[in-house]
Amino acid sequence: MGQVAAIVYTNENYHWSRRWLNEVNHCFLCVADSGQWIVCDYTSRGLELFITKELPKGLYYQRIEINSFSVVPFIPTCVGYIKRIAGIYNPLILTPWQLLNYVRRQNVIRKQTTESRENRSGSSD
Repeated sequence: MGQVAAIVYTNENYHWSRRWLNEVNHCFLCVADSGQWIVCDYTSRGLELFITKELPKGLYYQRIEINSFSVVPFIPTCVGYIKRIAGIYNPLILTPWQLLNYVRRQNVIRKQTTESRENRSGSSD
């Protein structure tokens, strides 16, 4: 079992890419720790780390588990940092919208795999 985290997706008005990205143009990672959230937010000013009691506001939230840390090269963007921390190795994910859809698909695949295992183990009784 890994560390519980949440990817928060936002639509920042000041973001440089807002003209050509979908409604989601920024994302950051929040890691749960002792009833608090450690927020890891890579912005144009650099990596910002802070601790908060409540999960910051966003358009979408995705719960993930962090089981590994990637040491492969990455593009220093908000998506690049999340992929590195979360152990996502797909080099074609470049935007927050692509990351949102990728994690959605992975969660559905994991859920279906878990359900099919439970069904198989339940039907063998």
